[in-house]
Amino acid sequence: MISFGHAAFVGLGAYAVAIGLQAGVTSAWIVWPAAMAVCSLFALAVGAISLRTKGVYFIMITLAFAQMLYYLLGVAEGVWQARTA
Repeated sequence: MISFGHAAFVGLGAYAVAIGLQAGVTSAWIVWPAAMAVCSLFALAVGAISLRTKGVYFIMITLAFAQMLYYLLGVAEGVWQARTA
């Protein structure tokens, strides 16, 4: 099986670390496991849906989840920038 969703997990983990650091958590021993927990929950939700598909449909659904997360975080980035300005 080929998955195109790995970029979504990397991006989600990066956002989780950045949000944790912005919130004032300066210890990497707290922020990194929290980011792994966020990514694990997202992986559980994506996996519950995408592992029911086979073949090219699996590739398409993992790519769709990655694109949905990219869009949602892109919109959220505009919201975060508006708050800090």
